[in-house]
Amino acid sequence: MLNLNEPHRKLKCLYAGFICIESKLGIRTMNQAIQTVLQKIHPNQWLPVYVSISPSTVNFFYQKHIVVNLRICSVPFFGIYNKDEKICGIIQHTADNLFLCHVLTCPTNAIELCKTLKAACELRYQQCVDSRMFNTHKPSNNLLDESKRRLVEHSDKQIKSEQILHMNIVSQLEKVKCGLFRRIYQQKNWIKSNLLPYSSDVILSDKPKSYDKYNQETMDFHHLL
Repeated sequence: MLNLNEPHRKLKCLYAGFICIESKLGIRTMNQAIQTVLQKIHPNQWLPVYVSISPSTVNFFYQKHIVVNLRICSVPFFGIYNKDEKICGIIQHTADNLFLCHVLTCPTNAIELCKTLKAACELRYQQCVDSRMFNTHKPSNNLLDESKRRLVEHSDKQIKSEQILHMNIVSQLEKVKCGLFRRIYQQKNWIKSNLLPYSSDVILSDKPKSYDKYNQETMDFHHLL
């Protein structure tokens, strides 16, 4: 298919046909294939086509229909026929691992067609090189997934450590709270056993000397409560 976003050039030619060959390279092989096609197909049977050349494809249009579609990467060799500069051959490497030689005849000479095809091949090669360099410097999906996995693991570890620290703090606070309640309970028992037996009608001089001290501690304790 023709990519309208790519630069392309159309040349008027006559398409003689194609023939299957054994090798994809070699000017001798191409000349023999062109000679065979010219002998088998009469010039009256040649199709008037427009050859559209772009950096990705070479299309032969006959009455607005594509009769031949070649990918640039599937064209290993092309050249001009040694007996007539108006005739050129384009070798195609098909997906079935076959080699086809397409024969074209240009109005004046085939040099312009071959130069245009050469420029398209060079541009396509440069695009492939640039794309490979970009993909080399670009991190792969596996590396991105590995980075995400490590980031998630680090976050999980940090969350777990914070949870453990929080649990330790809560545990220490519970211990302090239990110790405080135990001390309050002991103080209550001590007050009941040492201070409450003294009634209010007892003379102050008859009370122990430490009574005022304990009484002050009791007031401080009630203040805390």
